Amino acid sequence: FQEAEAAYRESLEIDRTLRERVGDTPQTLRDLSVSLNKVGDAARSQGNFQGAEDVYRESLEIRRALRERVGDTPQTLRDLCVSLNKVGDAARTQGNFQGAEAAYQEGLEICRTLRERVGDTPETLRDLSVSLNNVGDAARSQGNFEEAEAACRESLEIRRMLRERLGDTPQTLRDLCVSLNKVGDAARSQGNFQDAEAAWRESLEICLTLRERVGDTPETLRDLSVSLDRIGDAARSQGNFQGAEAAFRESLEIDRTLRERLGDTPETLRDLSVSLNKVGDAAGSLGNFQEAEAAYRESLQIRRMLRERVGDTPETLRDLSVSLNRVGDAAKGLGNFQEAEAAWGENLKLLRRLASAFPNNEEYRGMLKRTEEKLGDLAKKAS
Repeated sequence: FQEAEAAYRESLEIDRTLRERVGDTPQTLRDLSVSLNKVGDAARSQGNFQGAEDVYRESLEIRRALRERVGDTPQTLRDLCVSLNKVGDAARTQGNFQGAEAAYQEGLEICRTLRERVGDTPETLRDLSVSLNNVGDAARSQGNFEEAEAACRESLEIRRMLRERLGDTPQTLRDLCVSLNKVGDAARSQGNFQDAEAAWRESLEICLTLRERVGDTPETLRDLSVSLDRIGDAARSQGNFQGAEAAFRESLEIDRTLRERLGDTPETLRDLSVSLNKVGDAAGSLGNFQEAEAAYRESLQIRRMLRERVGDTPETLRDLSVSLNRVGDAAKGLGNFQEAEAAWGENLKLLRRLASAFPNNEEYRGMLKRTEEKLGDLAKKAS
């Protein structure tokens, strides 16, 4: 990733030099916006989310200027939609859910306009499905679960249409897998576990088919790991703890393989920490408290590493809070009350910070309240 970023930055410098020499021609401006987005992608892959957002916004400004100059051509509209989605992604990663939603909604409107103008081309349909999923993610982050499910289901319909048209290409299969997982997530958020499980199982089947076709690429393996986690979640919600543990452990093995291949990127580390927590949850449900604590502590160690690398983003702090909470639960279950108090006490400080920074976030407030209650109960027992 560092080599890629260096190459993109060199390309960006060249594009800036060209702009100085030949002026703001449409081609010069578009090339510059493309280079800015690539630099942003490289920064984001290394956890530099603020740096990514800065260059994405510069690219977006350029693309707005291009739209004013050349009008609503298919290229300018598509480019603008792409930039809006990237700005939304960067904003969402940093906890700015309202800013993310605004960018995604504008991108969605442009994609719908583009569809009206050029028709149902594969590219137009796929762009529309991506925007719908982004809108769904933003809505779900803010607790608007019905809106999230509606957007994700519309995206899924489009991706089924694309599969019928294009066949089982790697791209169509992967896109369908992603949409099915999002529909399942939205259904689960509303307590509709049967629909959720049905979507997740279909996604898993597609991921397995994709693996057979293209082999163990990093993207294929990660998609498979995500689907296995969802299947484990479904099994655990129905009391099938052994089935859940089997799915979570298979996912964990894949995440360890990806870490060996790709190194300690923010994505590989976070995926690994999530799988470790899920394995810990399943082990705890089966009464294997020492195994659960070991998994939780490994996850916590990874999340501390992530915090050092990417800084105190809302996602990083929330993930760290979740791990601290689980470590505290496991310690208490094993009778290690001092360790439980230490983990929950550290968690309390994190959650107060998150709740203060995002006063309208019900999730953070709920997490804070539960941690306060745990510490209160522990104090009563000690007295």
